[in-house]
Amino acid sequence: LDINGAEIRTMLALLGKEQPDLDIHQWNLENVYGNSGTRDEAKKRFFAWLYNPNSDDAVSSSFYDRDRIKQVYWDGTSVNTPYHRSIKADEYHAVNYILQSTSSDVCLEQAHKVYELLKGKRSKISFLMHDSVVLDCSAEEKSFMSETVKTFEQTRFGKYKINVSVGKDFGTMRKVNWK
Repeated sequence: LDINGAEIRTMLALLGKEQPDLDIHQWNLENVYGNSGTRDEAKKRFFAWLYNPNSDDAVSSSFYDRDRIKQVYWDGTSVNTPYHRSIKADEYHAVNYILQSTSSDVCLEQAHKVYELLKGKRSKISFLMHDSVVLDCSAEEKSFMSETVKTFEQTRFGKYKINVSVGKDFGTMRKVNWK
């Protein structure tokens, strides 16, 4: 279970904006960048702008307000997250730290919900990786995975789109449409 565009979705949440129920990079291409380029170009453009405070991309800035994130969560020396973390940060890194830390905490919080849901089952969490939870799913419990996905996608900030991949082992996983 992988959070689709975790940092972007966290930014949307912190800005009080709605979560698109499709791939966030495709959504940005269509709704922010006016279908100029490809999905991958939109993704590169967004992250090049997001994590470089000196980047002046008026189109990205018109929809995503980095300055507002900084005003709300950075006190001049530290970022203070919705999860009550205080992290020393200079102005250059403030937006990066708030989004990375909060996205990580979202994933950890959701992983804990999945852990609780799987108690007493053969399926279990194998490991976490950045914005993903990797499950070892028992074949007999495959039908239970829809509830697991629903649990993972319902965050304190609303519903985050989740990419689901399946396979016999981690190296052979492939994305699947899951509803």
